[in-house]
Amino acid sequence: MIYHSNNISREIALQELQKGICQVMFNKVKDNSVRTILCTLMKGTIPAKFENAVDAVYMPQEIPDIVPVWDIEEGAWKSFRLTRVIEFRDSTEIMK
Repeated sequence: MIYHSNNISREIALQELQKGICQVMFNKVKDNSVRTILCTLMKGTIPAKFENAVDAVYMPQEIPDIVPVWDIEEGAWKSFRLTRVIEFRDSTEIMK
């Protein structure tokens, strides 16, 4: 499914990210440029030395607008703000 900032919630984003690799296009806070990221929170796709951090990295409800993710291409933890999402494609959409 494809989501946009008006129909993506933190719960949906975390659920989809735990299922597989998603593609997120968003405006960066720093300079408003557009960034596209392939990311996940699915155990087994994150390198073993970082996998134990998956459960701790969600930042439970401290800042509900921010979603931390594992950047597949850069091999590092990143994050995006839900209010700045242009498009969020779940794993079924990026497999097409």
